[in-house]
Amino acid sequence: MSTMEQLRRDLHEEIQALPESLLEEVKLLIDFLRIREAADQGGYPITVDLAMQQLDSVDITHEQEELADYRQLHPHDD
Repeated sequence: MSTMEQLRRDLHEEIQALPESLLEEVKLLIDFLRIREAADQGGYPITVDLAMQQLDSVDITHEQEELADYRQLHPHDD
C-alpha cells in the first residue's frame, strides 16, 4: 500500500471516530484548504474575503460575531 493510500485510510478512520460536534469543523477546515490551494495555484494569496465567500450564512454570522471587536482589540499601526 502506498503512503498516500495509508494516509487516506488513516484520515478516514480518524474522521469516523470523531464526535458529531467536530465533524462540521473538519468540513470547514477541508473547505478552507481547498480554497487556499486554488488560490495558491492561481498565483494569489487566500484572503479573509475570499474565504468568507465560501461560507454559508450561518458560518458568516458566527465569524462576524467573533470579529466584531477585532479592530478595537487589535489596532493596526499604519
